[in-house]
Amino acid sequence: MTTSKKYTAFVHAGGTCSWYCAEGKTEAATKAVQQFKRDFKHIFKIKKGVEYKVSVFDTTGIEEWVLDDYGYIHPLGDQSDKEVIKDFETIKVYA
Repeated sequence: MTTSKKYTAFVHAGGTCSWYCAEGKTEAATKAVQQFKRDFKHIFKIKKGVEYKVSVFDTTGIEEWVLDDYGYIHPLGDQSDKEVIKDFETIKVYA
């Protein structure tokens, strides 16, 4: 049985963040930016055509997690014995 990949993308701004999970890195990054705009348009002045640097983690096989203050993912629950995920890719999204 092959497990499809799962990527979790984060957009950080001003001590807060928005995130999105998807099967592709680009989709996760793009959707995270869209979610960020929906979440914080009433707080931040969001201009069009801005470059967003999105952190994308491979979270395949992890059902529950928490993002710590340093930007790393910690598995929770039954998977808490798994290693902290520190490796991520930064993808630039223009929106």
